[in-house]
Amino acid sequence: MLTNSTRDTQQAAEATYNQMIAQDPSLAGKPVTFQITGSQIGVGSSEQFPYPETENWQKAIGGHSVWNSATVTVYPPETPGGKPRFEMDMTLHAEDRYNFNPGQQDINTGTPDAENGRLERTGLGHQYTNYGTLQRHVTWDQGSPENATSRPIGGR
Repeated sequence: MLTNSTRDTQQAAEATYNQMIAQDPSLAGKPVTFQITGSQIGVGSSEQFPYPETENWQKAIGGHSVWNSATVTVYPPETPGGKPRFEMDMTLHAEDRYNFNPGQQDINTGTPDAENGRLERTGLGHQYTNYGTLQRHVTWDQGSPENATSRPIGGR
């Protein structure tokens, strides 16, 4: 999921840069910095962003939403005829509502969500929203996002 969302953001960065250069060709010879934010993606809704495989992750987060934001700096080629170099500080944002959905059930046990949903109705349990972020510094040459290097920003 992280690889696919990073690749989507790299492609958006290159498309944004190409549009900027098309509008103002003088930008091609100097570093250019811009920000981008993607739209929300439902994890569990496609092959590219599949539902968690393990029971632990299915129970912990299940289907959830993610989106990326990034600050991108593009540096002109270091040699004539070379390709611009992209550096991107990307933040993956994640959000999930911990709740019990009527009509749904646990994938592994088949236990209906309504069975645990009674905890909410009786006041013994409460729904809540989880938020999280993950930050990566990603570098690559234009046209070669598959050859990117990526490392965590801050953190452990």
